[in-house]
Amino acid sequence: MITANGAIGVLGEASTPSDTAANDYLVIVRRGAQEHEQIALQFDDIGHTSPATWVSYRVVATTRTNPWGDLVFEAGWKPIGFAGSCWRVIADGQDTGLVLFVRP
Repeated sequence: MITANGAIGVLGEASTPSDTAANDYLVIVRRGAQEHEQIALQFDDIGHTSPATWVSYRVVATTRTNPWGDLVFEAGWKPIGFAGSCWRVIADGQDTGLVLFVRP
């Protein structure tokens, strides 16, 4: 797990190849997440290497055991899947300190 603030983290890698982004999920965990909870995610483009400056959407917690409990948020990579792009992760309006990279 990768975390910068101890409240929001990423299970697995904080990067993905652009050619698999369409079929892959970024797995986000939140300490103390509740069943059916939603999280508002915003991804801000760093370096302006994609056609979008930001992308946002909501995801609902699903069951998957992790170091912080039994719930995760599976966020699709596809909306930010531009090769060579970096994205700052904002969760419910708060900067998580996490940065994601979409590899060429």
